[in-house]
Amino acid sequence: THKIILFKMSSTAESRTKRRRGNLEARLTSDCGTGEEKQKLIKYFWCHMWPCLQKLGWIKVECTGYNDGAIYFVPKGVDPEDDYYVKGEDYYDRIRDVIDRVCSYDAPSEE
Repeated sequence: THKIILFKMSSTAESRTKRRRGNLEARLTSDCGTGEEKQKLIKYFWCHMWPCLQKLGWIKVECTGYNDGAIYFVPKGVDPEDDYYVKGEDYYDRIRDVIDRVCSYDAPSEE
């Protein structure tokens, strides 16, 4: 009986972990469209945009502990070890937010 209870608890914990990962992935890709459009945007981000951002100094932080599995994108110049962050300024947790940030960036004019 004891082994069955442990198995059920283990199965439940595994189910929670899968559900949490699914929720985190849904959050990461939310507002990226639907179906094939969404898949194309996500593929473009990871294959083309993210490598360019990494060259510019952006980093991807994969969380452990309470936020296990969550991914945050951090622009150059932000120290991930700081205690205080402003979402949408110091870090982003959605691909769409990173794309919007890059698209709204005004490059310095050459005079």
